[in-house]
Amino acid sequence: MKLLLLLGILAAAYLGWNELPGLLAGGPAPLEDSPYVTVYGRDACSITKRMLSDLNRSGIPYSYKIVDDPAVKDELIPRMQQAGLNTQRYGLPVVDVNAEMMIRPKSDVVARKYAQAQPSDPGRARPGRTTTGSTNASAASQLADPIVPCRIRGHDTYTLRSQCPDYAR
Repeated sequence: MKLLLLLGILAAAYLGWNELPGLLAGGPAPLEDSPYVTVYGRDACSITKRMLSDLNRSGIPYSYKIVDDPAVKDELIPRMQQAGLNTQRYGLPVVDVNAEMMIRPKSDVVARKYAQAQPSDPGRARPGRTTTGSTNASAASQLADPIVPCRIRGHDTYTLRSQCPDYAR
């Protein structure tokens, strides 16, 4: 019995060894100075497509990077390791919200984390914003129309203030 326990501990230590440098480093550095969302995925992945669709519907600007590109993979793998995520086998999409790496997160979690990182002064400009992928709102309208918590069709979510029935314009 003790031998099985010892083997289990050794196996867990061996499997967790790859993530140790990331845990000690404290995570990856942010890609931008202002709040951002970067989605790493594949065009053929239905979960990635759903994430991009949800971000578009919520009006959240994002960058989309295809993991089949070697340069993107060379960027993604070290960031995942720094975050302490397993890079041997992982699901898509991998989403980076302000240097917080997540594997297959729910879109409402991404929206909440993005909204929490927004400046408290909605009139303050966010320099250097570049977005890859189509969005339903321009950067200028994002500043005037902040993302807020909202209840739509019985579900709690985050969306643009102008799209939330709880806020009268």
